[in-house]
Amino acid sequence: MTEAQYRAHPAINISALKAFRRSPLHAKHGFEEEHDASAAMKIGSLLDHRILGTEYLWTTSPYDDFRSKEAKAWRDDQDHRGVTVFKQDEIEQVDGMVAAVRAHPVAARLFSKGSAQRTLIASYESPGGKTCDRKCMVDWVPETGNVLVDLKKTRNASPFGFGRQIMDLSYHAQAAYYLDIWKQTFLEAQSRGWIWVCVEDVKPYAVAVYTASPEMLDHGDKLWRSWINQWLECCDMDSWPGYNGDDITEIKLPSWAAKEAGL
Repeated sequence: MTEAQYRAHPAINISALKAFRRSPLHAKHGFEEEHDASAAMKIGSLLDHRILGTEYLWTTSPYDDFRSKEAKAWRDDQDHRGVTVFKQDEIEQVDGMVAAVRAHPVAARLFSKGSAQRTLIASYESPGGKTCDRKCMVDWVPETGNVLVDLKKTRNASPFGFGRQIMDLSYHAQAAYYLDIWKQTFLEAQSRGWIWVCVEDVKPYAVAVYTASPEMLDHGDKLWRSWINQWLECCDMDSWPGYNGDDITEIKLPSWAAKEAGL
């Protein structure tokens, strides 16, 4: 299944489910918390292409900018052909990230042999008996080792920085969701481990490799199950409330503000 076919498939994915962190209304309208700027998304796609070997059409711009008629015509032609255009400094940025990943002993070993973008479609049944199809696309499945690998571009790959990013963007819920689909699809007796390979997108392009702890995966598992059960209930009732429905909710002073005020 190509990436376009995957995106067109009607099964629910983790990005849509994550929107339940905001409200069912956000989920209905396809809200995604993790929204990179267009340039950052391009860098991530090129990084995946270079490290994972995914299909991606790209070229380096021969122009410093696109102010001239000739430059605009060239850029528009590339867009029409589905080719993503990069400036030279962006290519150098990705080159640095790729070199850093390949120089890292653990990351290089993980990506040495395996398969990229493994697409899985599986069913789900809620405790109440409601069912739906769900899908995922796993970044990388190493040829050896009982793990699944997720390549992440990040600004801060330190344990504190990336740990905060995991919680902010529910990466652990994505991990648990993917692992559950994999286990169901292949009828494996034990769940696989989950590994994040993180590479910073600024010099010196530091790389870190993390595995998700059982406690983190357990928390993530509870999250995605609560979201998908909400999804099924909303679909069944055709009701997609916002933050507090018809209620008036008291909003409290945030804990950090109360601490600053000595309360």
